[in-house]
Order: sequence, then structure tokens, then C-alpha cells
Amino acid sequence: MNFHTQSTSVPYSDALQYYKRLHTQNPSFIFESANGSDPSSRLSLVGCDPTLELIGKADHCLVRLLDERAKVFFDFIFAHFGAYATLTDVHEISLSIPKKPFNGEENERFTRENIGKIIRDLLLHFKIKEQNFMGFYGALSYNFIYLYEDIAQVKENDTPDFHLFLFDNIIFFNHLLQQATLYCTRTEDHLAAEAVEKYTAHFDKAKNAAYTHPVVHNFAFTPDDSTFRDQVSYARSLCEQGELMEVVFARKITADVEGDTLPIYENYRAINPSPYMFHFDFGDEILLGTSPEVMIRYENNKVILRPISGTIGRGKSVLEDHQNMLTLLTDPKEKAELSTNMRTISFIFMTNSFN
Repeated sequence: MNFHTQSTSVPYSDALQYYKRLHTQNPSFIFESANGSDPSSRLSLVGCDPTLELIGKADHCLVRLLDERAKVFFDFIFAHFGAYATLTDVHEISLSIPKKPFNGEENERFTRENIGKIIRDLLLHFKIKEQNFMGFYGALSYNFIYLYEDIAQVKENDTPDFHLFLFDNIIFFNHLLQQATLYCTRTEDHLAAEAVEKYTAHFDKAKNAAYTHPVVHNFAFTPDDSTFRDQVSYARSLCEQGELMEVVFARKITADVEGDTLPIYENYRAINPSPYMFHFDFGDEILLGTSPEVMIRYENNKVILRPISGTIGRGKSVLEDHQNMLTLLTDPKEKAELSTNMRTISFIFMTNSFN
């Protein structure tokens, strides 16, 4: 199957301004960078109007055709996985693919038969060489690993193992060069050209959508303060006994949100500008956040991790920021933690690398 991509430069501006013009009731996303020290983290992406949706949980996967542009992908799934279908419709396929035992080599683990095979086969069958940014965007939950590893699942939740959308309209921002490029990919070249013309015309006349300022209330913390303090005390005693090197505790905060979430993201990015910020509207839920730390990057046959150890408040000036940086770099506790992180990561790479 051949795909055709048309691209054009659009006036460079803040990526969020474009997102506001494109953010409608349809799923959309912005992956944004700000204040990144690494040049490769100074890039942003905005996607809109997806064509296909995949929602996977345990042995089940729901495939939704959102636009006829993805009919070729939808038909491929039906042709290759129709035997697993429990429900079929013109625009929906419900599949059940049980996870089979795995006895192969470790570097073949991701070929294990389960609902993740749908993603893998789609990517392999429709692999293209040209740069166009068309692809699946969304989220993989922590439970995704259970599809491939035989480990006990001790915490059940309703979060999908994966929730992905196929986007073929992408705006790519290079903040270092102050360039913005619109990419539209279609099965026919004239359709891609028409899409580019449609969106560029929309940018010229569209206004930022009006948003309802959110009201957040009914905060709840899990675990509560008393339980959290007991957990910390117990962990400290284990450290003193030599039974524990380090531990990271998490507290879950839940609250009711009424109104739009995009203003929350705007405030968050203003308070904590980071090289990895995101607002993803799935339609029935929102994922948003910021992070200063790259989890993992694979580029030019190199795997790169840059763990962060220790944080400190921003200063009121460049000189104060520099002094805070030196404080972190010379702190014995932070140096020890970073050294531990690097040893752990090096061990993982050495034990999981394959020629």
C-alpha cells in the first residue's frame, strides 16, 4: 500500500496556539517542549482528527473506524484477525486474543501472541520509509507489560493496557530553527494536497476556542497522612538494617474536575516549563503533565537515558539558578543517588542487550 504525504510551512508560533485552534470534540494531542537543555528535546508535535482507535485490555481489543481514510487499516485488521472477532460492525471490531505461552528467545518476547500483536502487525505491514509523522499516538499503561511477562498482577484497575489513535495530520515544530511544518498523509497524492489546503485555510481564519475555567474540588489522598508516615518509618528501619537500598513512595491524589482541562495544562506549563509536556484528549478522558526527564530515546542505533537525581527550586535570577545547580552537583546525598541510578541502568542494559 502506498501513502502520499504533502507538507507545507506554516507561520511559526507557540505550538499551544495551533492546538487551541484545532482542539475540538475529536481526540487530539499536543506534545510540547520548553526550556530543554538538549537540542533534540526542543521539538513539539500537534495532532488532530484521527482516523482509527485501538483500545486494548487483557485479552480484548476494540477497534473503531473513525474516518474512512483508515478503511485500509480497518480492513487489514479484519482480514488478519477476523477469526478472533467476537463482534463486528461497519465501524467497529471487537477482538479476543488470548495470551499464549512463550518459550522463545528473550529478544523474541514481543512476538508473543496477544492483543499487542495487532499493533505489531499493523506497524510491520504498513511500514514506510518517508518522514511524515503519521502513526499511532496515545498511551500504554503499566499493565501493558503483563501481555508479555508472566508475572503476578497484584493491582487490578480499569485503565486500558493501551489506548491508541492513528493520526495522519501532524504539525511539527522545530523551536531551535523557529520552523513549523504541516504534514498530511493520504492514500492518494491529490487527497493529501487537499488536506494541506484545508488546514492551512483553517489556520488563517480560525480563532482560539473558548474554554470554561475548571473548578477542582473534593480532594482525596491515598494513602492518608498517617499511613504514609508509617510507610516512611518502616522503609527507614529497613535501610538501617541493610535490607533496603532505596524506595520511592507514591501518593495518589484524586479530585472532581468540572470544566475544561486545557487551562490546567496552561497553568502547569507556565509554572513548570519542561522539555516533555503533554495534553492528550482521548475523548472520554484527558492525560496531561510535564516532565524534565527523558525516559528513553532510541536514535541512530543508540539508546539514551538521562536520569535525574534530586530537584531544587528555581532561583529568582540566572545567578541564583546557577548557585542552586552547584548545590545539587555537590550534595553528597544526591551524588550517591545518581551513582546508584547509573549503576542500576548500566546493569539493565548489560543484561538485556542482544547482538
